Amino acid sequence: MNWLRTIRRLWSERRHEVQIEVTRSGVLLRHSYGGRRPEGTESWAWLDVQGIVGFKRDLITTDLICWLIQLRDGRAYELHEEARGWDSLTAAAPESLPGLSKTWWSDVALPAFQLSETVVYERVR
Repeated sequence: MNWLRTIRRLWSERRHEVQIEVTRSGVLLRHSYGGRRPEGTESWAWLDVQGIVGFKRDLITTDLICWLIQLRDGRAYELHEEARGWDSLTAAAPESLPGLSKTWWSDVALPAFQLSETVVYERVR
């Protein structure tokens, strides 16, 4: 038995992946594990977004820019720049969420290898 092949297979089956799709009214997330089997979808409307906090995860040799998106009903989602559809999300957000920080990327990205937790968006009541 090839142990390395088995370990790789098990690892890929456990890896959670998300695909972000921007719709006219909001965002659709498609979840899968190992990129093989779809596990379901979730969605929300732009109007349900209460706030977004940007931050970085230190991956030793690089940083991973992330958003923690808080919804009105209490759900929260952590999405990151390596997720498929991230560019569409960050491109649509300023138009869909008036008041979203125009400098969020540099506020989060710099300086390197620091958390740089930043409020990207907060809904005004």
